[in-house]
Amino acid sequence: MRVGTHSGVEVAKALPDGVEFPGGCSVPAGAVLWTGGTHVSPVAAPAGLTTDECDRMVTDSAVRSVSHPELLRV
Repeated sequence: MRVGTHSGVEVAKALPDGVEFPGGCSVPAGAVLWTGGTHVSPVAAPAGLTTDECDRMVTDSAVRSVSHPELLRV
């Protein structure tokens, strides 16, 4: 079994037998594990919500804001 990684690249299409990148280049694959990152919304702190060191809204175990429990993080 061979394993390869392609970090930080844009994927145009996931195909039944591989992955296609913008511009038409493709990589054949028997299996593809595709992960994605997230970006923190810049509105939590200015809106007065309690945030952590990464500017994420701090929540309780029910994903309610600790400073405004009427708000849920999704």
